[in-house]
Amino acid sequence: PAEPVAEDFVGGTDWGFLLDEVPVGEYDVTLSIGDALSTASSTNATMTLEGVAQTRMTTSKGTTATETFRTVVEDGQLTVGFTGSGLGAYVNGLEVVPVTPADPADLAVTRVAWNGVDLAWTASDGAATYRVLRADVTDDTTGEFVEIAETTDAAYTDATVAEGGSYAYAVVAVSAYDRESAASTS
Repeated sequence: PAEPVAEDFVGGTDWGFLLDEVPVGEYDVTLSIGDALSTASSTNATMTLEGVAQTRMTTSKGTTATETFRTVVEDGQLTVGFTGSGLGAYVNGLEVVPVTPADPADLAVTRVAWNGVDLAWTASDGAATYRVLRADVTDDTTGEFVEIAETTDAAYTDATVAEGGSYAYAVVAVSAYDRESAASTS
């Protein structure tokens, strides 16, 4: 048997709703349509997000389809609409997920000197800025990471090091909507 959500739907030829208290930002909205029951009819749906029509989705008799669309919420409310012909848009499910930048990768120390440590990493998709974190390392124990800088480049020079000091670094990518990635693992 199909998944329960694939056999249940909300339908109509022209309908919608508002999702309140959605923080300003970019979102991936995943739409599932159709009816997995073998006796069900085919369906089609066009979803609008924030007033913009997305790609029309269709299913054959007894099938479902899933597709993800990206949108930006600017006013704290996600506006969703559906249109379909015949019996209408059979909507099985909708998932709204905040978009975060990709995690920074390949963090490396490129120079160590008495007056600074140069860091570089691979730029992250979706990053507007990067937060550089540093922790003191004592007896092979890494202390708490604290932010020491914010930069728009995928490189940074830490000029606040102490001669003879030992440090660990991490970088967090930050989107234009202040959403953070996980810290780099290098």
